[in-house]
Amino acid sequence: KYQNLASLLPQTVELGATVTRGDVIGGVGETALVECAEEPHLHLEFISDGEKVNPKNHIG
Repeated sequence: KYQNLASLLPQTVELGATVTRGDVIGGVGETALVECAEEPHLHLEFISDGEKVNPKNHIG
């Protein structure tokens, strides 16, 4: 799950879609008003079978 995505993306990725290395799946945005004073950043969460998992184990 991504949070604070840019509102305008080049494409959308639907739930269950297959993505490959290099595919654009989102962009860093500034959509959270409470965080507008901060540098652009990304909240990234991986969920597998309903459980949160460490993204580092899935990104190479």
